[in-house]
Amino acid sequence: MDSDKYSSFRYEGLICTSYGHLDIRVSKPNAPRALRIMDALVKLVRARGHKIKMRNEKTYVQIEEEEIEICLREKYRKLPKDNWLDTTDYLPERI
Repeated sequence: MDSDKYSSFRYEGLICTSYGHLDIRVSKPNAPRALRIMDALVKLVRARGHKIKMRNEKTYVQIEEEEIEICLREKYRKLPKDNWLDTTDYLPERI
């Protein structure tokens, strides 16, 4: 996955998709796997006659009138920062 085309770095070591795309937050080595998982999920949802919607930087599966928020993210650690501007830093577990 080319990080310049498909995502932006919001946290060190994590790739987060940009606005209007499926909600994915993973480390760079896990990006291809995450894309394959989301591809399979989207195809399954559509094959069953349901819809995928993006709204307010979030992804939803719509089943009839019900909307269920979905997100694919890697487990990560929260590290507090000392400065007052940023209170938390997020790092993937493997780093």
